[in-house]
Amino acid sequence: MMLAMVFTGVLSSGDAFSNFGSTPVLLTFGMIVIIDAIIDSGAIVQFEHVLQHMTRRGEKLFLVLVFLSAGIISMFTNNSALVAMFMPFIASTARSTGGKIKKKHLYLPLAMGGLIGGTGSLAGSTAPLLANEVLEITGQKQFSFFTTAPVSLSILAVVALCYWFFLYDLTVKWFDFEEARDDGKPIAEIPLNKRNAVISLTVFIASVVLFIIQPFGWDLGLIAISGAVIVITMGCVDVKTELSNMMWPALVTLGAALAMATPVATTTITMVQVAGYRFKDYLRAGGLVGIIGLLTAWVAIVLIYGLL
Repeated sequence: MMLAMVFTGVLSSGDAFSNFGSTPVLLTFGMIVIIDAIIDSGAIVQFEHVLQHMTRRGEKLFLVLVFLSAGIISMFTNNSALVAMFMPFIASTARSTGGKIKKKHLYLPLAMGGLIGGTGSLAGSTAPLLANEVLEITGQKQFSFFTTAPVSLSILAVVALCYWFFLYDLTVKWFDFEEARDDGKPIAEIPLNKRNAVISLTVFIASVVLFIIQPFGWDLGLIAISGAVIVITMGCVDVKTELSNMMWPALVTLGAALAMATPVATTTITMVQVAGYRFKDYLRAGGLVGIIGLLTAWVAIVLIYGLL
């Protein structure tokens, strides 16, 4: 679509491809590399044991906890990187439960949790960054790091309750396709590399801190890419492996500027398509959550910010 606009003269090539060097793309790419370094170091193998323990109380509670966890954590790091980190753990947990937990029931709520929570900070997703740029261009007061957090937390809470009372049952009913095959390596088999674990976790924590304080007005994309360069030069990830495994379709979607109701709406939603979701699944599940989120956001904005 973007190339068609270039060929027809609707967009110049410079305008079309400039977004691939934008803050959202650099932020997403950088944080995915850092998260991959953490996973490859074996630093969070214990996280899988926590997830497996959570599954004992049933898939519905597990889904709600994953949704909320993704939403809250994505306020501190890019939501696409967060989803990239969670997916291998959920896949491994699904394998270990022998079908009790299904990826097709969890991947989309994971992505939507990250998408909603990501709007709660400047580092979480593209939307707050774009809104902040508009405020800057128009000479208005810009957002602080957590300006939008109260609204995002309100939406997370309401949608989580909806999943508990009726959305989970609809999810099981609607996602009637076969579970996608997964032959991935169990996370628990990744050996712990203490050196790489210390480096990658330190870089991650430092990046989050820098996102929040933004010293000297540093760009979020610059911070993330700098962190990625550090873990690469320190040998925490293999460059060739990282480039071959990078989620290029999601990055291209983000760079071309193509929400939850279609598989190409936003990066986090595109990433979970591997679970086998069809277009109608995005439209029904994502569309319903989108409507609930929109109504909740309207109420929350009025009550919290007193716009009316």
